Amino acid sequence: MKVLKITLISFTILLFVLFAGVWFFLFTLDIKQYIPQLTEAVTKSTGRQLTVGDARLNFAFFNLRLELKDVSLSDNPLFEEKTFMVVPKVFLSVDMGKTILARKIIISEIGIFSPELTIIRLKDGRINAASTGGVSVAGSESVNSVQPLAVTSKAASTAALPLLIVRTIVVQDAVVHLVDRTFEPAVEIDISRIFLSVNNFSLTDPFEIVLSAALFSAEPNLDMRGRAKLEVAASGVELEALKMSLAVSRVNAGQLNNSLAMIKPAGFKKGEGSITIDVRKAVVSAGKLEFLDAELSADITAVILSGENILAAGLKSLSMFPGLMDSVISSLPPDTQSDISNGITLVDRLNVVAQINKDQLSLKTAELTTRDVSASAVGVIQVNGMLDMRSNVFIAPKLSDIVIAKVSDLNVLKDDQGRIDMPFLVKGNITSPKVSPDVGLLTKKLLMGKGLQEFDKILDDPAVGKAINKVFNFLKK
Repeated sequence: MKVLKITLISFTILLFVLFAGVWFFLFTLDIKQYIPQLTEAVTKSTGRQLTVGDARLNFAFFNLRLELKDVSLSDNPLFEEKTFMVVPKVFLSVDMGKTILARKIIISEIGIFSPELTIIRLKDGRINAASTGGVSVAGSESVNSVQPLAVTSKAASTAALPLLIVRTIVVQDAVVHLVDRTFEPAVEIDISRIFLSVNNFSLTDPFEIVLSAALFSAEPNLDMRGRAKLEVAASGVELEALKMSLAVSRVNAGQLNNSLAMIKPAGFKKGEGSITIDVRKAVVSAGKLEFLDAELSADITAVILSGENILAAGLKSLSMFPGLMDSVISSLPPDTQSDISNGITLVDRLNVVAQINKDQLSLKTAELTTRDVSASAVGVIQVNGMLDMRSNVFIAPKLSDIVIAKVSDLNVLKDDQGRIDMPFLVKGNITSPKVSPDVGLLTKKLLMGKGLQEFDKILDDPAVGKAINKVFNFLKK
């Protein structure tokens, strides 16, 4: 018993000394002395300059907390001669007790505060977030190349992975600047007020993500939630069951029109409803989108567009009938004349359903309804912004009658609902598309209509009718 007692006391003293040694080491460790090694390693591996303003390491009640301040990472010089990412404050808390007992690295929380990120896509499709600057053998950065993130073999990468669990990752008040130079002029979008929450993050298992942000708005109007899984072997990520929803009523017209050159001519002023994107599956590997299966749907009402009235634009485009707009405008209803004069279009409803893959957006349904006209469109929008679409603008029956009263030849463009049907082709870059009448189809309709009218006149001739009757009587025999 005495030996056991002495042994227990000795073991307790040993544990105390060990704990005191660890405690003393952690509390006296100057983490700042390792920052130069860290920044040098990042620069050599990525070609980007990492800067850390301050670093602190604290230990209390088996909880290890690392805090970094004023962290910044420069961009690849091929893209910008400025900062790629700035983070005023980031911390990481490790539960040492649970880490020791579970034999896993258990990070209780990662907090990132007010980060600012700039993502740029060049005309050739290269993205700064998916590349590292080239590094020569001597260690100097080559600005003439953009290399993809390294991809290791699955066996090597999984063997090197530690058992890591992160209970919570929280990103607060983030800002992302998107610059897409594949368009001319470049599309520039700021996403602000970003709040991101990730629970039970893992390097090997799926985890949930929840995000809210402000897009073309001062207040949050974008919500996103879904599942993600890291594919470490391919330096990528797989997303599934991801749903994004944008509240149109909170969109600031000025921000939207200034950011998207393709929207600015239409002069969006306001609207109600929502735009949703359901991502069934998306795979990003080495910074490149490898697979995407998603559907976009938009149901927007009470939209006001300024800049051009759709009815007036349609009538003016029928160049085979010069002066058509001027000849009919005085006969149109006062409300319609006012909209044309003010250059506005009041849209009752806009409904869009589109299939999205990694190469293009395919319109399944695109319908617009106003008091005076309705429109539909089908076609594709390529990932590089090139359009290839067909559209039909239908003039309301009452207005169609007014137009036909001025130009009787347009009667042949009437559909079975009594609407003048004007077909258009939309081609070119989405920022400056070429919208033109489908001359081939219009000419065909006009010629066929003229032919039928002339044929009717022939049939109305009594002599022709008598001759046709003789032919039928002969065939009956």
